[in-house]
Amino acid sequence: MTRTRSWQFLLVGLLGPSIATACTAPIGSEDEGRLEPAPFDEAPLGAAEPAEGDAALDALPWHSRIALERAMAEADERFAPRAGDDGAIEAGTSAIRLAVTGAGARIEAGEASFTLRATALARGEVRRELASSSSPSIAGSEIRSDRGTGAVEWWRALPSGLEHGLTLASRLPGEGELAIALEIGGGLSPRAISADAIELVDEDGGRAATYSHLAVLDADGAVLRAHMEAVGGAISLVID
Repeated sequence: MTRTRSWQFLLVGLLGPSIATACTAPIGSEDEGRLEPAPFDEAPLGAAEPAEGDAALDALPWHSRIALERAMAEADERFAPRAGDDGAIEAGTSAIRLAVTGAGARIEAGEASFTLRATALARGEVRRELASSSSPSIAGSEIRSDRGTGAVEWWRALPSGLEHGLTLASRLPGEGELAIALEIGGGLSPRAISADAIELVDEDGGRAATYSHLAVLDADGAVLRAHMEAVGGAISLVID
């Protein structure tokens, strides 16, 4: 039986919006396996109704916050994905807006505008480029793009921002750590501030957003070791 891992991390905008990312991939086998979702929906919410304000949300344990925000978004059609112009699919609110095309996602939050997409997987000497021309589709509350080689990238709007994920259908060959490359465009550059936080800064060094809250889980909900690195103009998510 193939075991699976799930990776979950968060991108937080300077103006308050947040972006979370999850990835799922089997380990220990070259064969495709059954994919399991990250277990955030099963986390205890701790309250029957959502707390008001970002400060109250920030006070919740992270898994509880994600579960609560998913439930809030499911109950509010404002967060549902919708068809946009030129084949794009849009999501988000006036605070943070997302438009996904085959080339990836463009995010606008206040005056900041940048692009983000997963571009490659690497393990040891093995590197696999991800396709950049897949048209997105709507699947329930998610926007999905098939990136080829068994990788599906997805987005979901939440009350505090956007949740972003990458699902991998098979283990990448090779030995050692798995690295996922995220390309940042729009004139912003990544700058590491901790093992699970990356600032996105403009050409003057001003912070436009912060990519943070890296939490890696396997399909059973066990926490796995991982960290983020700023490598050139990209973010590297490294899973031990």
